[in-house]
Amino acid sequence: MPKWTNKGHEFDELGNYFKENKNIILAGKDQIKLNEIKKRLSFINTADIHITTKKFNSLELKMLRFFKKANFENNSIIIVPNEDIKTYNILKNSRNLTENLNLFSEQTFFSKYLGIFAYYVANKVYSPIGTCLIATTLCTLNCKYCLNYQPYIKNKKHMDFNELISNIDIFFSKFDKVEYFSITGGEPLLYPKLKELLLYICENYINKIGELGFATNGSIVLNDELSEIIKKYNIRIQFDNYSKNIDWLKESTKKCIEKIKKDNLYCTSSFSDDIQFFKSFPAKNDYRNLNDKTQEERCKKCKDFYSGYALKNHKIYACCFASSAETADLVPAVKEDYFDLDKDFNKIELVEFMHGFSEKGYLEFCKYCNGFPSINPDKDENGVTQLPKGKVLEWDINNPTYIEY
Repeated sequence: MPKWTNKGHEFDELGNYFKENKNIILAGKDQIKLNEIKKRLSFINTADIHITTKKFNSLELKMLRFFKKANFENNSIIIVPNEDIKTYNILKNSRNLTENLNLFSEQTFFSKYLGIFAYYVANKVYSPIGTCLIATTLCTLNCKYCLNYQPYIKNKKHMDFNELISNIDIFFSKFDKVEYFSITGGEPLLYPKLKELLLYICENYINKIGELGFATNGSIVLNDELSEIIKKYNIRIQFDNYSKNIDWLKESTKKCIEKIKKDNLYCTSSFSDDIQFFKSFPAKNDYRNLNDKTQEERCKKCKDFYSGYALKNHKIYACCFASSAETADLVPAVKEDYFDLDKDFNKIELVEFMHGFSEKGYLEFCKYCNGFPSINPDKDENGVTQLPKGKVLEWDINNPTYIEY
C-alpha cells in the first residue's frame, strides 16, 4: 500500500504515455477469448480496439511490419490473453515491445494498468478491486475467528434498505466500471430484502459491473425466486462450505449444493469442506509501536496477497476487514483509512486510491491485526471453531490483551 507523495499525479508519466499510445491490439490465437476481452474494454469508447489472430510463430514476422500495416506503429499497446503464453513470449522478445509499457498479459493489464489507462485516455474511473457491501451483521454461525469479526458485534442488525441503496447509488455515480461488486454479511441470505437489493443493482448498474456476487455459508437453501434472479443476471455465488466440523450444518449444506447444481447457477466454489480460518484477530503480537516503514511493509505484503475494499456510509474503505473491525467497534473510524465519496475530489485521486495509495501507507487496524497468510501463518486448527450461540467477545482498544492462542 504505497503512501501518497504526489497526490493526483502519481501516474502522470505512465498516463501520458498511454495518452499517446491509446489504441489497443488484442493478439492471440483464440478469437472467442479476444472478443471477451474486447467486450470488457468496451467502456473505454475513445480507444480503437483491434483484434489479430495472426500466428506469431517466428520473430521473422517482424512486429514492426505488422504495426505499419495496421497504422499503429507508434500509438498502440498490445494485450495477450493469459492462456496464450507462447504468443506473449514471442512478442516479449520483440525489440519494439516492452513488458508493462506497450505489452501486457490480460491479467496484469486489468489488475494493475487498466484503471490508469481508462482515466488518462478516456477520463473514466475503473476499479480493479473487488468491493463489498454488508447487508446484515446477523449470521447463522458464530465463528471465533470470523474475518468480519461477528463475535465482537454486540448489536447485530439488518442494514436499512434505503441506506444500502444510497450507498450503491453514490458508489456507481463515481465509477464507470468495476471488476467485482459483492453483497456480504453476516449471512446475506438472512437479509429480508436481498432479492430487492440484487434486482436494484442489476436493473440499474449491471452494465458497470464485471461480476456481481454474494457469499453464503451453506446454512440456508436458495428459494426458487432468488435462484431465478441469480440465473437471469449470472450472479456469482461464493459458496463457503463449513460443514466438515459443524454437524448441524451438513444437511443444509448438502441441500444448498444440490440446489446450485440443479439450477446450474454460477458458483466459484469447488464445494470443498477443507476450510480453515487464519487468525487475523486479536493480535498475537503488539504491532502498535512499529515504525511507519515497518507498518507500510507489513501492509503491502498483506495486500499483495489479498486486496478487497468495502463500501459503507458513502465511504470506500481500503480494507474490508478494517471496515468490519470498525463496524464491530474494535477500532475507531480514521479518515486516512477511507475515501469519502461525499467530498469534492478529482477523479484521479479515486483512481490512485483504488490502486492502493493512502495517506499513511498503512491502516490503523494494521496495528491490531495479524494480517493475511502472506504475513500470518497462524490458522484455526479446528477449521471453523464455533462459539456458543449468542456469545459475544469483549475487546478494549485502550487496554488490549494480546492473546497467545
